[in-house]
Amino acid sequence: NDYVPPLADGVKPLLGLRRIEELANDVFDAYRGRYYEGGVSSVYVWDLEGSADFAACVLFHKDSADLDGHVQGTGRWDAVHVLEARTAEGVTTYKLTTTVMMTIKTSEGGDTDIAVSLTRQSD
Repeated sequence: NDYVPPLADGVKPLLGLRRIEELANDVFDAYRGRYYEGGVSSVYVWDLEGSADFAACVLFHKDSADLDGHVQGTGRWDAVHVLEARTAEGVTTYKLTTTVMMTIKTSEGGDTDIAVSLTRQSD
């Protein structure tokens, strides 16, 4: 739970949240490997306002270069999922915001550029 290189005023999650962050990184790394067949993923968890409330961010990134030459051209897929969990009067409310960004550039049969960004939010 240290910054490399050291960062004197860096924010560190509470110990329980750090454990959740570590486990979530392991779980989503396995998911990434099976679903995306490559790429990278990261999970970050932090407390909200010093309470038991917390937020988490799950990130996925995949380049077409990770497809072992099966694609002619270039492409990129980025997915950002932010979860917020707040508890009031014994009831926990979850809010999920998901953004997916995709870019595809091919030269097969002419130039084609496609860029897509989609954001959804749900309570």
